[in-house]
Amino acid sequence: MDGSEAKKITFIMTEVHIIATLRPVVGKENQLRDRLFRTAGKVTREEPDCLTFLLTETRDPREGVVFKVIERWTSQEALTRHHDRDWLQEMYRAFEDE
Repeated sequence: MDGSEAKKITFIMTEVHIIATLRPVVGKENQLRDRLFRTAGKVTREEPDCLTFLLTETRDPREGVVFKVIERWTSQEALTRHHDRDWLQEMYRAFEDE
């Protein structure tokens, strides 16, 4: 560049990928499953910045029921907005109370 040319700066938005593993207390499997299904429905209906929200359930002979939540968000800002939602904060508090 000879100084007369403007520099072009490109910002790349990076997707955020999350895999969360949840192991419910024995006897609380149905309760956690219900909460996770409700959450999945809400996220997929109300959050356009969520590109993927996949819930899986497996049964491990040693660990019992294991849920995995696989998420893909357009950006860190989108994920932060998701975590700041009142209904999600209520779910987190419910987990703490149990």
